Amino acid sequence: MYTSTSDAPVSARTTQDVLNELLVGHAAHLYAVDAVLCDMTQPQPVQGREAILAYLSVFYGGAFRNVSVKPVTMMVNGSTAILEFSFLGTHSGPQLGMPATGRDVHLHLIAVYRIEEGLIRETRLYYDSAELPRQLNPDS
Repeated sequence: MYTSTSDAPVSARTTQDVLNELLVGHAAHLYAVDAVLCDMTQPQPVQGREAILAYLSVFYGGAFRNVSVKPVTMMVNGSTAILEFSFLGTHSGPQLGMPATGRDVHLHLIAVYRIEEGLIRETRLYYDSAELPRQLNPDS
């Protein structure tokens, strides 16, 4: 279970504070109620905190277990944060129309966050959308 590492009021959290907490876990309290997540491989953005959390839950505890996120590069400039990271997990549930394979996956992603008043307002997620299917079904 995620526990906040910051005792600061939401509005007093810096962009770096939010990014640091995000690395600990995708916690609902980090996203604004009206936040938007743009997965650049998808035609439509995900809108609203609850929809974003449902979207992320597929990766963090839904279709994957033993998940870890390894930061590679973090950059913060004002209200913008850029995080390059690796996602590692074991495919343990349906994903991309494929039943659980038990295979370990290792994905490389970049996320650009706009953080205002201590909350994530917008996320833009960039990654190779063909990488996951290649790792889940390497024989195809």
